[in-house]
Amino acid sequence: MRLISVQDLKAKIDLGEKILIIDIRDPEDFDYCHIDGSVNYPKQDFDRYKESIPMDIPVILVCKYGKKSEQLVTMMRGGTTKYNKVCSLLGGLWDWSREIDLSMTVW
Repeated sequence: MRLISVQDLKAKIDLGEKILIIDIRDPEDFDYCHIDGSVNYPKQDFDRYKESIPMDIPVILVCKYGKKSEQLVTMMRGGTTKYNKVCSLLGGLWDWSREIDLSMTVW
C-alpha cells in the first residue's frame, strides 16, 4: 500500500495503532498546522532523518496535497533499504482539513 486515505489514517489514530506520521513540509508550515502527534522531517533535510525512521511500523508521510510525499514514498520503497511500511496520505493535509479536522486551516 503506497497510499492511505484520510479516513483510514483517522481510524488508525482512533484505534491507537502504533504508527509514525511524518510531515515533510517546511517547519514554518508545520508550525502553522499539522496532524496531532506528527513529527516534522522537512523534505529538504529528509536524508538526515532516514536512519531514525522505523521499518517495523507503518509510517505515513504527509505534505500539503499528497504529491511530494508520494514522490518520497516511491524513492524510499525503491532504494537499497526498502521501507515497505511507508505510505503517503492521499490528498495530504488539504483533504485532512476538508474531511477530518474541519477546524484546520492549511497554509
